[in-house]
Amino acid sequence: MALRDTRANQLDKFIEDNLLPDTPFRTQVREAVDIICTFLKERCFRGAAHPVRVSKVVKGGSSGKGTTLRDRSDADLVVFLTNLKSFQEQLLHRGEFIQEITRQLEACQREKRFKVKFEIHNSPRANPRALSFMLTSPQLDQGVEFDVLPAFDALGQLTRGYRPDPKVYIQLIEECESLGKEGEFSPCFTELQRAFLRDRPTKLKSLIRLVKHWYQECKRRNGKEGALPPQYALELLTVYAWERGSGSPEFNTAQGFRTVLELVRKHQDLCIYWENYYSLENPIIGRYLKKQLGKPRPVILDPADPTGNVAGRDPGSWWLLAQEAAIWLRYPCLTECNGSPVSTWEVQPRLRAELLLSKETKLTAAQSPAAGETEAKRLCQPALPAAGSPARSIVMALRDTRANQLDKFIEDNLLPDTPFRTQVREAVDIICTFLKERCFRGAAHPVRVSKVVKGGSSGKGTTLRGRSDADLVVFLTNLKSFREQLRRRGEFIQEITRQLEACHREKKFKVMFKIHNRHMANPRALSFALTSPQLDQGVEFDVLPAFDALGQLTRGYRPDPKVYIQLIEECESLGKEGEFSPCFTELQRAFLRDRPTKLKSLIRLVKHWYQECKQQLGKPLPPQYALELLTVYAWEQGSGKTEFNTAQGFRTVLELVRKHQDLCIYWENYYSLENPIIGCYLKKQLGKLRPVILDPADPTGNIGGGDPRSWQRLAEEATAWLSYPCLKKWDGSPVDSWHVPPRKDSYWTHEACDDCQHWEFSPRPITLQGGRPPLEEENWSCVIL
Repeated sequence: MALRDTRANQLDKFIEDNLLPDTPFRTQVREAVDIICTFLKERCFRGAAHPVRVSKVVKGGSSGKGTTLRDRSDADLVVFLTNLKSFQEQLLHRGEFIQEITRQLEACQREKRFKVKFEIHNSPRANPRALSFMLTSPQLDQGVEFDVLPAFDALGQLTRGYRPDPKVYIQLIEECESLGKEGEFSPCFTELQRAFLRDRPTKLKSLIRLVKHWYQECKRRNGKEGALPPQYALELLTVYAWERGSGSPEFNTAQGFRTVLELVRKHQDLCIYWENYYSLENPIIGRYLKKQLGKPRPVILDPADPTGNVAGRDPGSWWLLAQEAAIWLRYPCLTECNGSPVSTWEVQPRLRAELLLSKETKLTAAQSPAAGETEAKRLCQPALPAAGSPARSIVMALRDTRANQLDKFIEDNLLPDTPFRTQVREAVDIICTFLKERCFRGAAHPVRVSKVVKGGSSGKGTTLRGRSDADLVVFLTNLKSFREQLRRRGEFIQEITRQLEACHREKKFKVMFKIHNRHMANPRALSFALTSPQLDQGVEFDVLPAFDALGQLTRGYRPDPKVYIQLIEECESLGKEGEFSPCFTELQRAFLRDRPTKLKSLIRLVKHWYQECKQQLGKPLPPQYALELLTVYAWEQGSGKTEFNTAQGFRTVLELVRKHQDLCIYWENYYSLENPIIGCYLKKQLGKLRPVILDPADPTGNIGGGDPRSWQRLAEEATAWLSYPCLKKWDGSPVDSWHVPPRKDSYWTHEACDDCQHWEFSPRPITLQGGRPPLEEENWSCVIL
């Protein structure tokens, strides 16, 4: 069955049946690649007139990234040569190296050294970029097409989490501009292109295969080579669509496919880039990036090579592909069984205004002051900042700040200023008043609001400057249990939505509402933006209806254990652990309320670092709340003082992130082991796979749980950051970290023996004879059930 005739809910099966390479095919291609790699490394340049040394041979293209289509037997091999000392030298001498490779391949063919046959495709170009040839063998069902590209080894040996020295990109930019050869040297960054996709979910790679298959279908319809944009642009567009629209390892393939096609139709607005390996922080790279992003659309920058706009130069090729996309949107593969179109993810065709392109760059790109102003407005839309993407300070980035200047960095860049706090407070007051006094007055059945509580960063006092968002938890006396909250929250959100829209129509407030998630069947929260002439920027709200499990709280309040017993029993019966954390918002606030101001500043710094990582890596990452709790834990165990060294605290948190596989952290401020039901449940929670970070207010919420790969990705980024100036002393030595164990109290076990079905936890550390501390395995005992 052809792709266009496949039902939307059968696309995963279509990919599995038609696009995923089978094991024999992969094995054959791997054997062919091994033959050529061995030839290039060990035989090819042995008899050259001048000594030539191969530093490495790297498999690139779809084979290297793990996105090969079935029966597409081709491979790119990049040969890194120590004889090439610059990008310019690569351009000058690659022809002679290609001649030598050709000569040696032909010699092997004559001498029958391998049981293979080479068919070399001679390029008419005087200075070809690659040598293209086919390898055939009786052992191969079909020939394998190769492109071999000689390259300058600009990066050297790479490790996981590697980020190039900015000097590499400065050299690249300078040589590209002097030679007029932007994007010419992307083979030098093949390993980074591979790493960019390496840890992405399997299903995303399957979606990339589907988009590539669609592209090949379009290519067959449109005939000659070059009539369509480069295929690599479609691969990157698919990654962007997933990052911005889903970010989850599991998603609806048809939705992802349709989203990519919708972005193709919006090609005139595409402006996409990543900062995994380069960024605006270096002034030379930053200026160049701004120039690149100011070029006519579409712009899709190679994540490994800032000189490469992989969208191509012919806008007509995108117009052809957009026409194809519009036709395909009507086919069965993108429509539901009832004939309605498959829904798409909400993805903007360009990144929002984080870059804040300089006026000079905007004018250059637009060619005139008037056009420059228009372009500036277009680039900086919309007015609301993207969630999770605060505007970046390009004056002094965190990583380049000296360790002893971190307190000043926080004060200058992260602490909200008074006008900002006042504006957000006014916006919150408007919504709180609306929820308490107006919202439910006209409801069909009487609804009473017992209290509205500000949660999230605003409630805890850890808001970052420019992050204008607020969580408001509406406690309703109509909800009598956690189960009832889950069942009925949708109807209360509908009523809030209805009343907000009525206020907007009646112009009761001098504000505007823009409601986001109106189409979800049973949303946890109502998300909307509030704007007003009095506010410099909009304020994003999440309003969450909740069961008032705690009642009225006083300072020092500790819940009755019955509250947590009810929570545990209902969570276990519903299979919804952590679902009801909004009910405990006041305890989450109280947990941080009396902490030192400097600790809250450290939390802001860690959150800013997390947002930097999020911009670099995209999803998945652990929840930000997990990093906040990890910071509190690091301070409690490592310092506990009102005044401390910020760089030491920051480094300690990053070291704990690197030890995520050992993290087991909890608090007993509001619940403890004393009650047998709560105690038994806590032991089960603490026995789960690491990392475990229990919400101090909600024992059912393991904030550290979820996808362990998300922690691994953050740990790799933390490792890279440990070498930056913000964590180095003046002499270049690393800042000291506090001595903080990754587990709270070593007597808590993190593994049991094979015969053990239950753990027995000691309530206090054990001391053995002679006063020596116990060995780790002596800190717990098994109970055979």
